[in-house]
Formats: sequence, structure tokens, C-alpha cells
Amino acid sequence: MSHWRYSGLNFFPETAIAADTTKQNYAIYPRSTYVDIEEECEVCGRPFIFFAQEQKHWFEELGFWIDAHCTRCVECRKKDQEIRLMQKRYQVLVETENRAVPESRELKKIAMELYQLGYLRDEKKLNIDIRS
Repeated sequence: MSHWRYSGLNFFPETAIAADTTKQNYAIYPRSTYVDIEEECEVCGRPFIFFAQEQKHWFEELGFWIDAHCTRCVECRKKDQEIRLMQKRYQVLVETENRAVPESRELKKIAMELYQLGYLRDEKKLNIDIRS
């Protein structure tokens, strides 16, 4: 179960699950087992567990390189996903010709939120005409 990265981390050998090395992407060495690993979120600094089952999904189903590791806790990953979805929706609404009033309201709300989060920097993009 030895893996080079485990030496500097808290990990839990009792949580070990077998890996299918034929499904892994690796340069030199595959990983024969996964174990729960304690990580620290690079965004909020809180400790979190990168679960063995989640690693199996990452490396065998999603195709991530075996030496990749999770750098953000679940809450911060969800926030990132929400922001990406908001940005996509913003783009769709901006490109929509003849927006209906509810769509314009939604666009203004999303624009304000993205501006407050620092993703939109141009205040002019907040001037969205809403005809009632």
C-alpha cells in the first residue's frame, strides 16, 4: 500500500480498497489500493478527507492522472461549480436576443452576484435594461 505521497499525509490504512490498475492513467507506477487521506483545502484551509471511494472514481472513471490529488474540500468544490454554472447561464442570457423580462431580471441578478464575487469587473455590465 506504499505510495510516495502518503509519507507526508495522514492516511487511514484500514479504509483500503483495491484498485483496478488497468483503468488508471499513470506515467510510471499505478496505485494498487486507495485509502482515505486527510487533505487541507487550499481555499478555506480546513482539513477534509479525500475518500478512497472518491479516489477510485476520479482515477478509474473520470480518468484523472493517478498522481493528481484533491486540493479543495467538498464545500469549496460545490461553490466553484455553482460559479461556473452561473457564468455559463450569464453567457447564455447575454447572447439571448429579445430577452423576456424574467430573463433580464435573472441576468441582472447573476451579473450583480458575479460582480460582487469579483468575476465581473466592468460596472457597465450591471446596467441591464429591464422593461416591466
